[in-house]
Amino acid sequence: MSAATKRLGFLLVFSVVYADIGTSIFYVSGLLWGSIGGLSTLAILLSIGVFVAIARKYVELAERCPDGGGVVSITTQAFPSVPLVALVGGSMITIDYFLTSAISSVTGVNYLKSLLGFSAGSVLGITLAIVALLMLLNIVGLKESATVSAAMAIVMLLVNLAIIAVVSIRLTLTNAWPALLDSVLHPAGVSLTAGSLLVGYADTWLAYSGLESGAQLSGAMKMPVRKTASLGMWLVIGSICFISPLMVAFSNFVLPTEVKAAGTDAFISHLASTVGGRPLMVLTVVSAALLLTMACNTAIVGNYHVNLRLVSAGFLPPIFAKRNLKFGTPHYSIAISAVVPMLVLILTLGNVEKLADLYSFGLLGTLVLDSFSIDVLRFREKKRGMLWLVGVGTTVCLAVAWFLNMYFKWHSLAFGASATLVIVGMAMSYRTGLLGKVSPLFAPAPATPLSDLQVEALAAAKPQAGRVLTVEEAVELQVLERSGVVVALRGFNDRLLKDAALLAKGAGQANVYAVYVDELPGLFFQAVDGPSAEANQVLQHATEGLAKLGVNGIPIWRISNDAAYSIADAATRLGADAVLVGTSKRSAIWNLLRGQVVKGLAEALPEKTRLLICN
Repeated sequence: MSAATKRLGFLLVFSVVYADIGTSIFYVSGLLWGSIGGLSTLAILLSIGVFVAIARKYVELAERCPDGGGVVSITTQAFPSVPLVALVGGSMITIDYFLTSAISSVTGVNYLKSLLGFSAGSVLGITLAIVALLMLLNIVGLKESATVSAAMAIVMLLVNLAIIAVVSIRLTLTNAWPALLDSVLHPAGVSLTAGSLLVGYADTWLAYSGLESGAQLSGAMKMPVRKTASLGMWLVIGSICFISPLMVAFSNFVLPTEVKAAGTDAFISHLASTVGGRPLMVLTVVSAALLLTMACNTAIVGNYHVNLRLVSAGFLPPIFAKRNLKFGTPHYSIAISAVVPMLVLILTLGNVEKLADLYSFGLLGTLVLDSFSIDVLRFREKKRGMLWLVGVGTTVCLAVAWFLNMYFKWHSLAFGASATLVIVGMAMSYRTGLLGKVSPLFAPAPATPLSDLQVEALAAAKPQAGRVLTVEEAVELQVLERSGVVVALRGFNDRLLKDAALLAKGAGQANVYAVYVDELPGLFFQAVDGPSAEANQVLQHATEGLAKLGVNGIPIWRISNDAAYSIADAATRLGADAVLVGTSKRSAIWNLLRGQVVKGLAEALPEKTRLLICN
């Protein structure tokens, strides 16, 4: 990854992960009440220790897999001679993402229903429409903004803290804390035995869904990755450990019995309404609906990037990574990532309880594989002290929760195992060439996972790349050819080339750097295997045009999910005095989806580098 890509500090890492995992509280409180009643608070507390341990393991996972990839990357490292393990891991996280999209989207609509009062029969239709819209936006190229996630995470955090504060004041004024504690330790209508606690402990892991997103983000974290991941994850741990048990306990204790009996799909909305009236309820519903929709979108993005990682590893046909000629997005993979959750929603009729039951296979299976892979790597590296023993204990505790869920929720096992077999079967058929006999679209094509810098380096050697250079090559050539002028190109722009040539000549320079960035939308970065046809055409036109104007054009190709930061990074490393860009031809909608390059450049360029906007 380049410096332009690795720009998420620990606060943004916390925000993105918390925006994902923190949304779980909006459906977990009601689901736990429906399955284990008043035992849910104790069960949450019982699982907190294991949650902290696996969250810290994800810090190590991020360090070991600095280019992202999560479970696919870590299992590949742990079991390099058994690629089937990585494939199973990819299958499990794919199933997890499918269910995350389904349960997040329908829960968001249920929260809107609690406020707006539309019929229960319309929930499924509205949910399907939202997922379909997210699919279309991602095909066009919806830019995953960590800043937006940060803002929404802060809003959610403040709303949760406001609810906790209001309930705490109410309990204090009514001297009800002892009664709350007694309801937690002696839940009514529940037999408090070791067996019931174990079942409750297994059920609570839905509260930690989204934890794997921390591993997917490692490819975008600031260096050093371990420090960034560690600080961000400690903030996640502190927030979840404080908020989740309290919200569950308060919901169970404060909500009237008839409200809890009426449904489990919007407990936090009812809690906010009970203790803070309509204003707090409106704030809760709006933030919940927005964040749950974002969680659905993050799952779609995460899923199609897992698909791309499996393509790179040679498990899926290249058709899954094929990019749309107009938008540059892997439209087939995006469509699959959205259509499958829509089918699951239809088959379950959008029932949150049924979706939650199906959830556990992929969620806990992924956590077990991640945890076990790190244990194997530590053992292989002879790190077999107390830390290793704690790690093994964490894996065992996760495996217990997984097996308990499989035992008591046979339909989760049936769904998860069937889906895994389908994905694994398709992958093995592809690798053995059987799918290629069905259609040339599935013909095997060897591929290896590459970072953006590796792709840029390989691109220079490809015949179709022409005179395209990487930034590293341009820096090396500065002893022979350098320039203080960078012109950022998106298309053919002869006026911009003329201004760049005049600026270079005025400074007594004979060269101009022409930079083109192939943009890949999505927060989880995935490289491709060379410059686009448009990149080659634009850079060739630029070098020929600059030559006619009497200066030498030095073409540089880059790949990034943020064009502005990639251009700024190139200008900084080349020591440019000025960066020229044309006036934006992007529509307001395009800027919303892909971001504003000029604004991003103004923020990212060094103070000494001038930004010139040419008509």
